[in-house]
Amino acid sequence: LLVAAAVLGHPIRLPGALLLLGDASYALYLVHPFAMRPVDLIWQHLHLSGLIEATLCAGTALLSAIIGAVSIHLWFERPVGAWLRSRLPDHPLRRERTAARRPTPPYPATRVPPGAPPRSSVPGWTD
Repeated sequence: LLVAAAVLGHPIRLPGALLLLGDASYALYLVHPFAMRPVDLIWQHLHLSGLIEATLCAGTALLSAIIGAVSIHLWFERPVGAWLRSRLPDHPLRRERTAARRPTPPYPATRVPPGAPPRSSVPGWTD
C-alpha cells in the first residue's frame, strides 16, 4: 500500500519511530542474533516454557534487538556517515542533514514538462 500511494503521488506521513526503525534496519539485521541469543539463554536457564513464556521471550528478544540496533544506528552509523560525507567535498552524497530528512513532494500526474505545448494544442485533448 505504501508503494502504491507513493507511485500514485499521494503524500505519505510516517511516524518518527517508524522512520528511525527504517533507518536502523541494517543495524537490526547485523545486531539481532547478538541481542536475541542472550535472552534465549536466560529463558532456558530459568526453565521457562509454555505459550505465555515463549511469547514473552520473543517479545523481550525483539525489544532488545531493536534497542541495540537503534543505539548502534544513533551512536555509530550516523556519526560515521556524517564524518565520511564531510570528507567528500563537492560530492552529491554530501548534503545537509535537514535536506536529507526533508521529504520531496510528489510530482502530480498532470505535470507538464518545461517547453511542452499547452494542453489545448494537443490533438484529442479535452479539458
